[in-house]
Amino acid sequence: MKTHKWLFTPWTSWSIEKYEKALEKQALSGWVLENTALSFLFSKFAKAKPIHIRYCIDYQRKVNVDYPSIMSDDGWTLVDSSGGWYLWQKEYDKERPSLFTDKQSLLDRNQRLLSVHGLVFATQIPVWIIFIRKISENPSPSWAILSSVYFFVLLLLGISAVSLLFSIAAYKKSLLKK
Repeated sequence: MKTHKWLFTPWTSWSIEKYEKALEKQALSGWVLENTALSFLFSKFAKAKPIHIRYCIDYQRKVNVDYPSIMSDDGWTLVDSSGGWYLWQKEYDKERPSLFTDKQSLLDRNQRLLSVHGLVFATQIPVWIIFIRKISENPSPSWAILSSVYFFVLLLLGISAVSLLFSIAAYKKSLLKK
């Protein structure tokens, strides 16, 4: 009988909740997340009895010294971290816990993510211009392919930023209703 398994678990900043729910579904089927690799893209699970575990991803540009202890005091266990991303887990029986206790904290996380996306996107525009110039100077298939791949990456980054903008707008709207 298998006691461990690795799964490819792709996720993006606009699919965080889907990723978290997929991990929770694994725990309910008896596979508990043990650790991850390559920024959570690969997940190692250990066979266990089915259990309710809430998984949450947080992004912090600068971590407060008290951040890990605050999380630990609230019952959260750090599964892994990578480049400012933190994957937390917490067992529960009845009510599904949330890392973000209010919409304002979710709004804050998404605004942190949006600022990083904006910075990365802005720094990539000159690179994209260089690619376009190279293609116009030397229209080889290799430059065209490389440029197309790079454009696709920029497109995904843009989609992610727009998705974050929509979620920020929705959170702000719900906060104004209160």
